[in-house]
Amino acid sequence: MKYLIGGAFAMVAMVLALNTSTGGEKKITNKQIMAKVMKDAALQKKLLSGSATAEEKKMVLEHVTAMVSNAPNKGDQAEFKAKAEALVAAAKAGDPTLWKAAANCAACHKAHK
Repeated sequence: MKYLIGGAFAMVAMVLALNTSTGGEKKITNKQIMAKVMKDAALQKKLLSGSATAEEKKMVLEHVTAMVSNAPNKGDQAEFKAKAEALVAAAKAGDPTLWKAAANCAACHKAHK
């Protein structure tokens, strides 16, 4: 019984430590960014036509901003960060031409996926 209680306390302590070390915020992974932003054809069409809503633009900016601090699956971290920062700049500007240039899937995937 005492081992069960000790184990429960250890688990609670571990969960609290992990939660506070990340500031309580959930990290947005590259996989989630790809699914929610880059692979969403309807959203991409809106971004490329300039017709995305303010809420959609905010979500895109939040996701691509998270990508800057994420690590690539392979390749150079600095190069990956530069490409992610280009996405952030395009999302902030709301310019379809900038977005089209920054959201070049093949260029990023060839080097980092």
